Amino acid sequence: MSLLMTAAQKGELSAGNAADGGIFTFNFRESLEKSPGSFTKKPTWNTLVAAAKAQTINKARHTWCDKEKKQVCVQNPVFKID
Repeated sequence: MSLLMTAAQKGELSAGNAADGGIFTFNFRESLEKSPGSFTKKPTWNTLVAAAKAQTINKARHTWCDKEKKQVCVQNPVFKID
């Protein structure tokens, strides 16, 4: 099995901060930690990465990439599982 992931699509910036690191990395790590919990019956790589992707998109929309220009981040992770 191969898993290929990027934190953002071509032309987008991968955002983050000093406390949490990259937005995608933070959300992927959170998905990994929560996935094997008692409420998840059969976690798969696809559902795990899809959750991290959705959380990253949402967080980026609420994060300033350029505060002076009042531009929020646009970050859409890409992944492929073979």
